[in-house]
Amino acid sequence: MKNAKKYLQILLIILIIATIAFIFTNSIMPPDVSSEQSNTVAGILERIIPTDTPFGAFIQKYVRKLAHFCEYGLLGFEIAIYVMLYAKSKLKSAALNILTPFAVGFIDEGIQIFSGRGPALTDVLIDASGFITLSIITYAFCILIGALRSKKRRRKNG
Repeated sequence: MKNAKKYLQILLIILIIATIAFIFTNSIMPPDVSSEQSNTVAGILERIIPTDTPFGAFIQKYVRKLAHFCEYGLLGFEIAIYVMLYAKSKLKSAALNILTPFAVGFIDEGIQIFSGRGPALTDVLIDASGFITLSIITYAFCILIGALRSKKRRRKNG
């Protein structure tokens, strides 16, 4: 069991690093390549969500911003899971991780300067919003599961 927990910890670290690498790799791409990728994703989404609906029109208009939100949401989920499973002080670690999306986001936007794309403070705020939203949902879910398990143990022992 101890080895499985260690392997899961290593896997989570690799996933976190891979997600950050994915985010930075997308920022390195020149504007035309990035735009082509966004258009490809928009085309796929258009087949799934019709653009003649308000939701579909919103998705098409903000596909790039939603990609930022989702990338950082995934990172927030991964780090929240890591904190809940491995951090000694969960509250302190969770509070410190609020800085993570801003640090990664500012580096990400800095990379975009070198790829010929302009940095945007709004993107950092969208990044942080995705990270924080998924982190909070993950923390809440983990706390709820822990509370339910504790209640089940008390009933069983009690």
